[in-house]
Amino acid sequence: MDPKVVFDRPLENLFNERLEELETDRTLSNTLIACVFLVIGIIGIWLHGLNVSRLVRLNLILPPGLVTLHFHLALNNLGVVAAFPFGAISTFYNQWMFGSLGCQIYAVEGMICGMNTIALTCYICLLHWLDVRYGIIFSTWFYRIVVALSWIFGIFWSILPLFGFGKYDLEPHKTTCGLRMPPSDWNDKVYLIALTLLGYVVPVFVAAVTYSSVVKQYCDEIGNSDKTEENIAKKMEKFGTQIKLNGCILVQSILTWLALGVLACWSISFGLSDVNPLVLYIPQLLAKFGCATAPISYLITMRHLKKPHVDNVAKKQD
Repeated sequence: MDPKVVFDRPLENLFNERLEELETDRTLSNTLIACVFLVIGIIGIWLHGLNVSRLVRLNLILPPGLVTLHFHLALNNLGVVAAFPFGAISTFYNQWMFGSLGCQIYAVEGMICGMNTIALTCYICLLHWLDVRYGIIFSTWFYRIVVALSWIFGIFWSILPLFGFGKYDLEPHKTTCGLRMPPSDWNDKVYLIALTLLGYVVPVFVAAVTYSSVVKQYCDEIGNSDKTEENIAKKMEKFGTQIKLNGCILVQSILTWLALGVLACWSISFGLSDVNPLVLYIPQLLAKFGCATAPISYLITMRHLKKPHVDNVAKKQD
């Protein structure tokens, strides 16, 4: 077609023709998946809003510095969820709608927030273990350094594809952006292997081992403690709440990113040519669903805790 003809036509006509093309390309499956994106996003925003009241009560059972880690964990989970409009719109129209730069930004933002959630989960379990096992008390500045390290961890893995180690590209279904799978060369393959092992398997393993040790310590203490003493009973209740909370966070983190880890391993070993592109939505939606429902860990395990000012008022009335 002659470019002059295109530029001479009214922009409104061009826009309407473009919408007609998009309507033709859209299928029922795209519409349903776009609706799933929307539902997950809306539920996630709502749950994270409810969770604010739980996060401010964490200082009842945790030192202030460790509370900071939980706030950043919630922020990164929300970051993964917050990108849902871009995925929903592009899936609805059956193609990525936000250009090459938008594709890179979408992928980098998801990578940073996703890797941060894994790192922070590991740090939370590890620091709790050091506190319980060895009685190490860290300063507020130490926790801030840990938070900074988690962000460095996420940024490190997210910028490597921008420099040729791995690549960001449209996913096989062509409606969202992420790491190119299957890898196109050895750089991509080495990056995916390193990301899976060092970015998921190792942190999750460390978190699981340290958490198991804390649970064992709790079981030993609960068996030997005098439950009739009020101070000991309160201490063990606080200890038990921490264990339940960390356990829920750990399980949620494992399940959230497991499917993407399996997909990476499968793409390296067998490729994705025989896989229906629609199936590749599943790991992505599971990751967003896991981050959207992460606040449930706090809503369930901390529902019995009261706000500090409520306790103070009750004491004054007595």
